[in-house]
Amino acid sequence: MTAIVDLRSKIRAALGTAVDTSSWPDDLLDAGVRQALPLLAEHLPPDEETIVCTAGHEQDFSALTDLFQIAAIGWPWSDDEGVFRHVQWRPLGKRHIYIEGGKPCAGDGLRLRYWKKITVAGLDGAAASTLPSECVDLLTTGAAGYALFTRLRQIGENPAAPKTAHTGYVQIAGHFLARFSIGCQQLGASAPLTAWTAMGL
Repeated sequence: MTAIVDLRSKIRAALGTAVDTSSWPDDLLDAGVRQALPLLAEHLPPDEETIVCTAGHEQDFSALTDLFQIAAIGWPWSDDEGVFRHVQWRPLGKRHIYIEGGKPCAGDGLRLRYWKKITVAGLDGAAASTLPSECVDLLTTGAAGYALFTRLRQIGENPAAPKTAHTGYVQIAGHFLARFSIGCQQLGASAPLTAWTAMGL
């Protein structure tokens, strides 16, 4: 399990901060991790969950505390059904939706496809990490890039800071974030096809 203390060490190693550790406090590195996590989460293969509907257009998924973002909804749903029907919906909140393509009855099955929130132990009170081990280096790269951009803003507010440092940070940050973006896109491209293709998704 990769905890925030492990990520901080990896980010500092990527940034080469041994010369000036005081400029790279934990808060700055943690902010970089927070910025990188959502982009990483939405490029991982989504999960699926069968939900039992309540009566009415509005459906609440508050019980799914790890829900980050909804990808698609299939309704009505039956495990022995040959064709999955994609239903139109709109968000009413983070875990609250309105089904526009029909009105579910109590007890109807609904198939929810969603991206899970990624947690890192020790960050924002998380007790455990759900970060896949194969994504640790990628997250490190993204967090380093975002931390550098935050450092850039700090330098920009300091008139005594040398302009050469600003230029160097821009180039390095851009390099880190380009690698992070490409890595995230490759994760999405490698996601396996599922039966949801029959629903046009």
